[in-house]
Amino acid sequence: MPRYYAEYVSYLKLKSGDRPINRFIIPMTCFCDIKLHQIAFHAEGNDKYNGYGKFAIIMKKEWGVRQGFQPIHYVTSGSLLQKQFTKSFNLYLEAIDNDTTNQLLDDIADILLEQIRFMKPLFGEMPKGDELISNKNFTDEKEWRFVPDIPDKVARIFYIDPLDGIETSRKAIETANDAIALVKPARLPFQVSDVKYIFVDSEDDAVDLTKFIMKLKGNKRIILF
Repeated sequence: MPRYYAEYVSYLKLKSGDRPINRFIIPMTCFCDIKLHQIAFHAEGNDKYNGYGKFAIIMKKEWGVRQGFQPIHYVTSGSLLQKQFTKSFNLYLEAIDNDTTNQLLDDIADILLEQIRFMKPLFGEMPKGDELISNKNFTDEKEWRFVPDIPDKVARIFYIDPLDGIETSRKAIETANDAIALVKPARLPFQVSDVKYIFVDSEDDAVDLTKFIMKLKGNKRIILF
């Protein structure tokens, strides 16, 4: 189920008037395309990074492709790509501020907004719970992302901090997450045959999970959300 998640975009140097844009808050579900020999680091972490935990469901990549997953585009701060993107996006924000937008600019902005939903810096800040991890190497995650295609009148496709004001507060985002949970097009259905591996922490966990799966053995078709 997609959740609204804050992406810090200071590396893009976007601004509306004299206000820098700090975050885009985007509904998404994220997966990592991690090689098996690298799993231990991502599960356990190290002295600087706590890791994601020792339980995981590994899906077949072809399932993600069918669902419309997209690998993240990692952007180097200061690169020509970043500078051109920043210039284009800021020109559109300036047109909004001056009320001089037109259909062509709106169409170009749609392309830029779609790109920003699948962009991350090589290094940056990552919120995790109540803490903010600094200088995180995002390329380690090899992230693939699902961003639901939902009408804006059903659920917001993004929020911009600070332009959307109080709507970007933690409480407001929690409310938005409760709402998007009810939006059927935002869900990611899968069948048991789409699962490649299941990782657990201990042998006891494996035994318990095996018993649970065996109870479901008689079901010819199990669809999960």
